[in-house]
Amino acid sequence: VALTVTDDASVESSATDATLDDEVDGWPAWRNRIRRIVVSNPWFDRVWFFAIVINCIVLASEDPTDLKCESHRCKVTIALGHVFTCLFGVEMAMKIMGLGFRKRRGAYWRDGWNRLDLFIVVTGFG
Repeated sequence: VALTVTDDASVESSATDATLDDEVDGWPAWRNRIRRIVVSNPWFDRVWFFAIVINCIVLASEDPTDLKCESHRCKVTIALGHVFTCLFGVEMAMKIMGLGFRKRRGAYWRDGWNRLDLFIVVTGFG
């Protein structure tokens, strides 16, 4: 099955003789597998949206009066913040590998939301 990403980021599939281990449309097989997961699976976006909601709850539970971070709650929220930053970095990397960074139609950089995501993740690591 070959996948084609159209201008509106929808996915069209067509049957070919290619297997999962073959190069399709100039893309290596491993990239096509990631592209299928990232682009065509609606659960990918749902899972990451859920992670964003949970991360917002964690951020909202921080205590701004605990400046020295002496409480257990502060230490847990800091640790969870690092975990979520790493998870969002993995999500960004999967999208870049699956969609390509810039050259192709539907590439990661061509979507404004992905650019915002890149900025937030990179500054989160900083």
